[in-house]
Amino acid sequence: MTDTLDATAVAAVARLAAAGSEPFPADPDQAYIVQDADGAHRLIDTWDPDYAPCPRSSARRVEADDVDSLAAYLDRLADNTALEVWADRRAGEVVAVLNAPAGPGETGWADHRAVLKLRTSPDWAEWRELSGRLVPHEQMAEFLEDHQRNLVEPDAATAIEIAQSIRGAANARWESTHMLQNGQRAFEWREEVEAKAGRKGQLEIPTRLRIAVPPYLFGRPFDVTALFKFQIRDGRLFLGVKLLDPDLVEDAAFGETAQRVADALAEKHPGVPVLAGGPGPAAPRRPGLG
Repeated sequence: MTDTLDATAVAAVARLAAAGSEPFPADPDQAYIVQDADGAHRLIDTWDPDYAPCPRSSARRVEADDVDSLAAYLDRLADNTALEVWADRRAGEVVAVLNAPAGPGETGWADHRAVLKLRTSPDWAEWRELSGRLVPHEQMAEFLEDHQRNLVEPDAATAIEIAQSIRGAANARWESTHMLQNGQRAFEWREEVEAKAGRKGQLEIPTRLRIAVPPYLFGRPFDVTALFKFQIRDGRLFLGVKLLDPDLVEDAAFGETAQRVADALAEKHPGVPVLAGGPGPAAPRRPGLG
């Protein structure tokens, strides 16, 4: 194959000729000191982007949305001798470094990275945002209706009945509460119409919920218990939930994802462990080189 010289190379050859030197083919893996016609010397690095046909190595960060996509990327590009994989719980991501040091005494740029960034699922974010807060009972009714897909106990149908009962007493004055023998809590209410006593009733709600929600997108649902909370203020009923140990649930979900990555690596990348922690900064490169 015949190489075509660009304008820069032609000019360099011309300067060499003017200096009385014969042009010669350059090794693409070397740097050369060249004497110009005026006797000055300069360095030509054939790996410089102005001369190299492609970067000497990949310096990039890609983000995968799921374990299968991360594994497919590593299967296509990763060399086991220079591959490191880190599960960084604090950052909520699994990071694969494809050009890490290959062994003791070796060096690597460590700047070609494939990242599985665990993103919180919308449902989990909404339950966490509600957890520990008390909201007007009408707002709680709307929340239960919107999240009936997450409910395990009571089931969605029962939750809808509770929500409808709450809505049915929207204009009532809440007066008292007591526990029932079945473990539920009863709230007494009385409706006032034009300052006169109207109908009255009782609302029964469970003291706890069990929900199934995936903490992260593309992950499986986890069972979580939530305690029902309440408060009566000036005749108004406020309800809320408190998730039990949500941080532990997220830890378990992250650990499960890291194990799935390890299982995916085992077949085509044997001997590459998933390490706990972060990979640290990449080695600095000279600007313009890649």
